[in-house]
Amino acid sequence: MDNLTIQNLSKEFLQTHITEFLDIISDGLNEYWGEKEFLYDLPEKWNSSIALIIQNSIVGFIISSRKADCFHIHKFFIHRLHRKSGYGSLLIREFQKRIKQ
Repeated sequence: MDNLTIQNLSKEFLQTHITEFLDIISDGLNEYWGEKEFLYDLPEKWNSSIALIIQNSIVGFIISSRKADCFHIHKFFIHRLHRKSGYGSLLIREFQKRIKQ
């Protein structure tokens, strides 16, 4: 898994790359999220949401926030061309590791 990066999401990063995020979710059944939902501020959203980037392309992401004493995953997507490659498991493991800190 060369040139792979997992980074925390910021509002600025999401705004800059919103077209890529919308493309990733475009084949989701009954998907209604748009730019407004992606950029909506929630408790600890910007500390717990992450993106998987391979060779400067966003391959997947988890958007989450804190709800009482746990974290809630609002969106978890892997780009359709990268599914069944183990990236989803990698992203979940990294998410779990980061929220435990």
